[in-house]
Amino acid sequence: GLMRRDIGGYPYLLALKTSDGTIAWATRLDDNPAALITQTPTVHKGSVYIGCSSLEEARAGQPVEQYTCCSFRGSFSKVDAVTGQVVWKTYTAPLGWSGAAVWGSMPPIDQQRGLVYIATGAPRGQLAGQAVRTEQSRR
Repeated sequence: GLMRRDIGGYPYLLALKTSDGTIAWATRLDDNPAALITQTPTVHKGSVYIGCSSLEEARAGQPVEQYTCCSFRGSFSKVDAVTGQVVWKTYTAPLGWSGAAVWGSMPPIDQQRGLVYIATGAPRGQLAGQAVRTEQSRR
């Protein structure tokens, strides 16, 4: 994939060989053309935890032939650190919504509870439309 700072397009998680710095494996975490990774991964017990974000806001103004707006959904994945295979992937917005990109620093893991914490933002779609209708109904 090609990464350009204004459009995204490079949501790959890479593992490098310590012996010579070459790529051991590369896993694409999302197929959306605006997707990218902005979060530092957390490695824990043989797995890599990483979220996927996008530059969809930057691409929203492009002609529809170049990009269909509001099609990206944020996600969070657990990847096998040895093979690069995705163990599981969960979306942060329901089907039919968009946004809720995962961004920020390393996701902390609560070992006692078996939880990982992530930050998301900018949900769009039904949730955003509902919020507008609620505000309008108060007038």
